[in-house]
Amino acid sequence: MLDTAVVPASSVPASWRGWAGVRAVLLVLTAVVVLAALVRGEHGATLRDLQDDVEGGRVSRVQVTGDLPPGTTGTARQEVRWRSGWRTHQVEVQLVAGPLASGTGGTTMTGDDGSPLPVTRQDVGALVRSWDPQVRVDRTGYPSVSYSATVLGLEVPGWVGLLTLLQWLGAVLLLIHGPEPRWVSRWGWFWSFALPFGVTAFLLSSGPLPGRRYVAPGPGRLRGGRAFVVSLLLAGALGGSGAL
Repeated sequence: MLDTAVVPASSVPASWRGWAGVRAVLLVLTAVVVLAALVRGEHGATLRDLQDDVEGGRVSRVQVTGDLPPGTTGTARQEVRWRSGWRTHQVEVQLVAGPLASGTGGTTMTGDDGSPLPVTRQDVGALVRSWDPQVRVDRTGYPSVSYSATVLGLEVPGWVGLLTLLQWLGAVLLLIHGPEPRWVSRWGWFWSFALPFGVTAFLLSSGPLPGRRYVAPGPGRLRGGRAFVVSLLLAGALGGSGAL
């Protein structure tokens, strides 16, 4: 059993009160990142998902980036985005036209993650119109080169990834230089950072927040070796990499 002791407010170390403010700021930053990911994040999808959404009447507008000029042959990468409900979906495809469409020669294009792109022999905008002529197709030039990141399994703009990095660095600073955390030792919390929402759990549970009572760390805390084993078991059960 974990041992802790409630300490009167007058006995709370000044360093704890100062770091409590840092912890609160990092939690606010975490909330901003989660909200931004939910609002601006893009869900990976397939052309089949797009067809189902269009034919199901759940899409009114589709954005297609990239194309081949009329009458030309070759390959081009197309990025397709659409909203269905509150979600934004995104898929990348390889448009193939001309002799290459029969499978003779050509190069294999890959997505930003290095994986092969699905091949279509018809422009996605034309496909959308064939599924539902009422859906608006907006076109832009060529796929842009921009920094993006993955948060909560969603592709988000680079600035959201930067905020996530700041949150993680702030948590590491708090872990190393802040007061001794309760419930779990420093090394124990360090291993938890590899778990989904491990950093958030650290910010919420390792120390007091402004206005909360101070609980001194007890001798029965979960320490490095056992915490490492627990983290491995949880990682296997939860899957995925740590984020937030």
